[in-house]
Amino acid sequence: MGNYEIKKITRQKKKEQLVWTLLGELRAADRRELTAGACESGSIENEVYDSVFLSEECFAAYDRTGLVAIWGYREVLGNPGRLIWCLGTERVAKNRYAFAVESKRILTDWARRFGVLYNAVGAFNKDAIRWLKYCGAVFHREITVGGEQFIPFTIEGEGRK
Repeated sequence: MGNYEIKKITRQKKKEQLVWTLLGELRAADRRELTAGACESGSIENEVYDSVFLSEECFAAYDRTGLVAIWGYREVLGNPGRLIWCLGTERVAKNRYAFAVESKRILTDWARRFGVLYNAVGAFNKDAIRWLKYCGAVFHREITVGGEQFIPFTIEGEGRK
């Protein structure tokens, strides 16, 4: 894969830089999802900032030209497993294969560790839905968030189905 690299992001300063880089290069579908979610947090900036800074672990993928995507997970009190999230730039499409293979490996590992992974994806976000299906997601009844339709999903660890 050579030009595709994943880094664990631990330093506060690096996380700050990532938030601003991502905000400047966010895919349209991700921006639309964040706008719907921002009803609660107040802004897209807050949504991205919270995603990065509230995560137990945060990762970023890069290609030769820059940031591809960032993702992470966190515990939500009262819910088993982990809430997962991923936000991408247009570079995801250019690195589709490496991104799909690596992220599926990571999500499979997390599901094994935490039992179940969950979140919701915009019903309009066809690329993300296709990717989640590939990663083994099970989709549940649509909900409305901030005036947009979202599809909750879960990814379960082996032996839990």
